[in-house]
Amino acid sequence: MSRAGVLFFRHVFESGDRKKIAKQPSDVSDLHIIRDIPYLNDNEQGHLLDIYSLKDAPDDAPVMINIHGGGLPASLIW
Repeated sequence: MSRAGVLFFRHVFESGDRKKIAKQPSDVSDLHIIRDIPYLNDNEQGHLLDIYSLKDAPDDAPVMINIHGGGLPASLIW
């Protein structure tokens, strides 16, 4: 793909992301967040993940895992 094509698609995806992010609440006071956990031992900033869970949730409640890096965000709910 040409550089212009890459820039076009990046613009389209990022503008959609900005709209979605603007609608999201920013209060995370009810969350327990563990940030920047390495999933590979190579000291790369892109090889980190964050875990989000509710502060008062039972032990078997789902959590959200956000994996850093890559071209598209990858989040898993367990």
